[in-house]
Amino acid sequence: MFYAALISISCLSIISATEAPAEKNLFQFDKQFDLASVEAKDAKPGISDNALSIATGQNERWPGVTLKAPGESWDLSDYGFVALDVKNTGINTVQVSCRVDSPGGDGATNSITGAIILAVGQQQTLYIPLRKKMSADMRKIFSACAAIQAAWTRCKASIRPRSINS
Repeated sequence: MFYAALISISCLSIISATEAPAEKNLFQFDKQFDLASVEAKDAKPGISDNALSIATGQNERWPGVTLKAPGESWDLSDYGFVALDVKNTGINTVQVSCRVDSPGGDGATNSITGAIILAVGQQQTLYIPLRKKMSADMRKIFSACAAIQAAWTRCKASIRPRSINS
């Protein structure tokens, strides 16, 4: 059995030259949190010390919980990451995975997954980068750039960017 405490889930922005939006908490795991909204698969969720605790079994290939956005979805377009503060409160080393889905997400399409391995008692933040889908026009531009780069690297005149002395 695997035990972990999910301390918080929030969105963090990518550091940029423009003003970044403030951190956005997606869930508040307090006494008002509706535990019935958690979809569990071979897992037992609970609330303890303002954290979501999850005890998983070994009967399913992917035991765990699903936390759905209140309403239809969140607009996280201004953010670069979803971050989870996770602590292993069990007696064995565990791998904690988190999948972030867009509509139609199935683990391979419209999904991004991040994972970390935690030793007993270890606490760490799991970051899942929100890679945005590229438009068809941008894919054409990057394909052209890749072709130019491939031709350029075959050119004999080149430099080592890590070792510039003049």
